[in-house]
Order: sequence, then structure tokens, then C-alpha cells
Amino acid sequence: MKELKRIESVEIQGAVKGLVQAISECHKETAKLIIASIADGGIALGHRIAQGLSATMNRSIPHGTVNVAFHRDDIGRKPIPKPTQRTELPFDIEAATVILVDDVLFTGRTVRAALNEIFDQGRPALVELAILCDRGNRRLPIQPDYIGFTEETTPDQKVVLSMDAEEDGENILTIYGA
Repeated sequence: MKELKRIESVEIQGAVKGLVQAISECHKETAKLIIASIADGGIALGHRIAQGLSATMNRSIPHGTVNVAFHRDDIGRKPIPKPTQRTELPFDIEAATVILVDDVLFTGRTVRAALNEIFDQGRPALVELAILCDRGNRRLPIQPDYIGFTEETTPDQKVVLSMDAEEDGENILTIYGA
């Protein structure tokens, strides 16, 4: 596959700041706000959102990780999930507002699996979805509440984000196609 488009750090940093601003505006009064990143793609983004919210809201916003491997709808065809970080939510999600974070939203299947894993851990009051890049082509009725930016792609294209957890690190989103 050849590289069709590349989005560099400046635009990505702006999108992350926009996500932080939108979430903080909606949840400035929310007492129990939690960031839960989908492993592996959403971890760096979730870390940066949690840091940004903590600074903006002048309080600690906890950040955890959700492993979707055993809730995937293709586990029968791919019975051995790829190695990934395990679910680690070092806080009680009962009655919390959970912002579920992932790097790229495509068909919606990963988000569906993440919701199953979250509800295996407890019953939050509200779950919202924050996505850096919405690439369209949904197969399930799942829509993000917060979007960094939208890139229209075709189902056969591949979107890859390379992101550091720290703001000054390298951040590149690349779209590949035939």
C-alpha cells in the first residue's frame, strides 16, 4: 500500500486540544469523570486528554485502559487475540461518567467491544466517545460525541496513527491505499 495522505503533529495537537476543550466545557461540573482508553490505539491519546483535562479543570482526572480482545465479534475466526495491554481501570466506574477514547473510528466494532468490557467492570452513569479521527464507513450505529477531525476514507484504505503520550512527541496520522 502506498501513502495517500499524512497529517503531522501540529494538526494532531490542535485536534487533541479541541477534544480537551469540548470535554471540559461539557463536564466542568461532573464530579466523577474518568478517561478510559481502548488498548492499544487510544492509550497515548487518552493519556494526553486526561493530562489536558486535569490541567484545564484544576483537578485530577483518572485514566485507565480497556482491552477489547475477548469481546471482539471476530474471536471465532481469530481465536488467539493479538497481545495487548490488559484492562486496567484503577478506580470504581460505578455511577461515573466515562469518556471512552480511541484513535481512529472505523466500523464501530471495537467501540462495541469496549462498551461490553466497560459494563463487565461496573455500571457507569454515562459513557461518551472521544475519537481523534473519524474515518466513516460505520457498520454499527455508533457515533462519537467528540471528534478531533474527520477524514473520509474507503473501506480498503488503512489509517495508522503514531502518537506519543507526551505533547511534544512525534504525532503522525497516515492514510494508506492502493
